[in-house]
Amino acid sequence: MRTISDTGIIIAPIIPWNVNSIIIRLVTGVSFLSYAPYAVLCFFFPIITILLAMKIK
Repeated sequence: MRTISDTGIIIAPIIPWNVNSIIIRLVTGVSFLSYAPYAVLCFFFPIITILLAMKIK
């Protein structure tokens, strides 16, 4: 469940051509490069998911 959530919700905005990123750009008028430094959670969650997966095994 966590992997699906990370893939669909957390990682999607950091891919510039994804629908989530396009919606952010259209609604707020802010480009990907402008909000990328503030999307720290989006960059760290995949790392946390991988570390937790390694710990569980």
